[in-house]
Amino acid sequence: MADREGPRPGGRSARVQASVHRATRALLARMDRAEVTIPLIAQEAGVTPSTIYRRWGELGELLADVAVERLRPDMVPVETGGGRGDLLAWAEQYAEEMSSGIGREMIRDVLAAEGAAG
Repeated sequence: MADREGPRPGGRSARVQASVHRATRALLARMDRAEVTIPLIAQEAGVTPSTIYRRWGELGELLADVAVERLRPDMVPVETGGGRGDLLAWAEQYAEEMSSGIGREMIRDVLAAEGAAG
């Protein structure tokens, strides 16, 4: 029996994830976080709520997944010509992104999901 390696990159699973992430970000941009529900996200993404529940289990997990995806820096780190300088430039860029209102919300989502899992 062959080992399963997980979902294929670019397959249906990746398209569903991208659509749900996009819908989640769009809803969070338009409305208060307390008003966002899995059925609303599903409707916006064009999937059934059961698809979201099956993959993420609950809203907190989905919000954390979206946040983790966005925690990656938006820009390519600056190359300064040395490892230490590159690391410092990356840290400054990352700190700036994460200190924004959106960055703080994303960190809260990740920490809330982590606390619920533990």
